[in-house]
Formats: sequence, C-alpha cells, structure tokens
Amino acid sequence: MKPMQLFILLFFFIYTTSFTQWIKQESGVTVRLDDVCFVDSLHGWAMSSEGTILATTDGGDNWQIKLENKPTMKKIKFYDRNLGFILIYDGGSVVAKTENGGNNWEFFDVGVSYILSDIFISTKDSIWVIGSGNGGIILFSSDGGENWEKKYETVPADSTLLPDWITGITFYNSKIGWVITEIYHFDYYPPTSLYQTIDGGENWEFLSNTAGKFLGRDTAEVVTESIYVDPKGILWAWGTDGLIKSTDFGKSWIHTEQSAGGSVFDFCYADSNLIYTVNIGLNTGNGVYYSIDSGLSWNESFFSEVPTLRALSCIGKNKIWGVGNNGTILFNNNVTSNIPNESQNKFNFELSQNYPNPFNPSTMIKYGIPEQSNVKIEIFNMLGQSVGILVNSNKSAGNYETNWNATNLPSGIYLISIKANGISSKKNFTQVRKAILLK
Repeated sequence: MKPMQLFILLFFFIYTTSFTQWIKQESGVTVRLDDVCFVDSLHGWAMSSEGTILATTDGGDNWQIKLENKPTMKKIKFYDRNLGFILIYDGGSVVAKTENGGNNWEFFDVGVSYILSDIFISTKDSIWVIGSGNGGIILFSSDGGENWEKKYETVPADSTLLPDWITGITFYNSKIGWVITEIYHFDYYPPTSLYQTIDGGENWEFLSNTAGKFLGRDTAEVVTESIYVDPKGILWAWGTDGLIKSTDFGKSWIHTEQSAGGSVFDFCYADSNLIYTVNIGLNTGNGVYYSIDSGLSWNESFFSEVPTLRALSCIGKNKIWGVGNNGTILFNNNVTSNIPNESQNKFNFELSQNYPNPFNPSTMIKYGIPEQSNVKIEIFNMLGQSVGILVNSNKSAGNYETNWNATNLPSGIYLISIKANGISSKKNFTQVRKAILLK
C-alpha cells in the first residue's frame, strides 16, 4: 500500500473512532457557541457570547436563530420549554427574559455595573444571579426577573486589597445555597473560596477553601469557577484545576482524576452515578468524558486535536449535546450503551453526611448499599444512649434517603450510625456521622 493511501486510511480511522456515535447537527452559524441548555429531549437552546441565541424544538435536527446582535452574553438558562433567561453585559448588567421559548424577549437592567456570570432559577418567580467587577455581587428577584434586590456584595477593605469575584451559584433548597468566589489577579490563579447561606440568601458566611495540591502547582488551593449541587446533596465544582466534589456540603473536597487533566469547561449531571465533563487538556486537545461511578473512574467519549467543545447539556443517561467553536453542535444518544446494566447501576456501602447540618428540627439522611442487606440506622446521643431508630429492615441494592425529625430532642451533638449486613457476600458495613441539632 502506498504511504499516502495508508495515511488517508489511518486518518479516517482516527477521525471516525474519535467521533463514534457523535452526530454533527447543523447550527447554521459560524460563531463560537459558549453555552447550551436542554429542558427535555426536544427543546434546547445554544448561546454565543458574541450575541446569538439558537433554539430547537426537535432535539437539534433543526436550529433557528431567536436573537442576535446583543453584545457580551454570558449565560443562558431555561426553567421549562417556555421560561428562560440570558445574562447580558451592555455597559450595564441586563437580564433578558422570555416566556415563549425565545420568540420574544424582555430586557431588564438590574441597576449595577457588574458582569453577570451565573444564574440559578429556584422557581418561576425566584431567580438568583451573580456577577463580578470591582468585587462580586449576589442579586435576587422575587417577581420573575423584573425587579432585583442586592443580597450580598464583596468590596475591598482598602485600596490595597483585591475584592472577591463571585463566579458560580447553586441552591439545594429554598434556604441552603453556596457561591464560589475567587480573588482576581492577572499574573496567577489565586485560591477559590466557598460561601454558604442557610437562611435563603439573607446572610452569606465563609465556609471553606477548596484545598488540595493538583496539577503539580505549588499552591495548596484549587481554582474553580462553577458549582452545582446534585439531588443527593453532593457539591461539584469545576474550572482551571479540573473537577472536585464534596460529600460534606463544602467543608472538604475530593479531586476526581480525569484522564486528560487540564481545565474542565463544563459539567453535566445525568444521575447520582453518571456524570459528564468537557475538558481542555494541557496541550492534549479537547475531550468529553463520562463517569459511571460518581467520578471515581473515567471513560473518554469524544476527543479532538483542537479545542472544539465548550459546554454540555444532557437529558437522562444517554442524550447529550455539546457546543463549541465555529458553530459546532454535536449530539450523542448512545454514550453508555456498551456498559453492562450492572455497571450502570453500581452502588456502594455509604452513609452520607446528613443535610442540612446543623439542622432544626429535621434533616435528611442518605445512604447506599450495593447488595441486598439488613440495614439499621440508629441515632445516639453523646452518652451513647439510643434516642431513635430510623431504619431497621431488609433493603435491596440501591440509594436511599430517610428523614429524621428531632422535634422532641434537645440541642446538641448526635451520632447517626448505620449497620448493614450483606445477604450474599456476608460483608458487614458500619459507619457513623456527627449531626448537630441547633434550636
């Protein structure tokens, strides 16, 4: 075989292997797409920071321009197939709102000069946005985005200090939420900090630095720009130092080892075990990776020599869209089909930290078991006395949650104990968590 023929065949093999099961959808534009949001398998939107919004009502087979020529778009988020928001900076901070899927938009100036960067929609009426500039700001709207109230602002203590930028926001419920902050600097990446509210955003308190030595950097802190809390109460944060997670509501963090390394541009949660990321590796190109064990191990689904994709959106376990440079939109509806069902439903013996903690008067306790087991969850006071049994039954493999109402108990520190005895393996699992009841 001639060298040129061999080269062509090799290139075709590498190209088709890299794009296996990924389908290119025609966006009709050549601008860089920076964000994507699907609310179901049919209705989705893609955004260019240069000022273009695309929409589809058929899963991406056809895309239409819904808005263009609006400068410096930062984020798009939809609550359902009708209600959506865009964050815009046009000399001032603007929140754009649509109530008909993007066909028409209203523009609301929020009255500050910050560059808005993230949005969280609690309900159709309760909306949070955050931004950065000469410091950071948290804004809240209780009327669907028409009027905005400042809830928190970071400002330098004096002219020699740099203020915190606020780059990401997420809420677990109507009361408990977090923001990611960083001190902006041109020459290096300072550490990221985490702030928490437990009263619906009225007060925000420093919780932790995201600590750990990653990527060979001398500093012990991690740089992340975005944050998400999943339904199990696990916090995920991502950015320059990859993907990290917290199982104790932000007090400590675990690094997840993606095979490509480098920065994580976006994160997509499918279920408690299945997650996706899009990575820009250090001189290694651009990849989409997925984990079926909550970040313990990773599989590559897509790879390109050039940094193509910048954002992801997924519906269910297999439908995932990626958008990026030159109007690129890729779709995959078969990412994990080659994984045996038992791998997709992998569970572990686990007792998660109760949430919220401290609590009053009730808190949620989540736990997992990998096989049919006899499970007992019991509450003890600090004297070792049993004050209640929450679970005492035979359970199939899976993830569970139970609520503990401590109305009749005094304030103090309590111990949550789980004992699980595997039926087939005869494995015995025990774990204890501390809970603080604060009345």
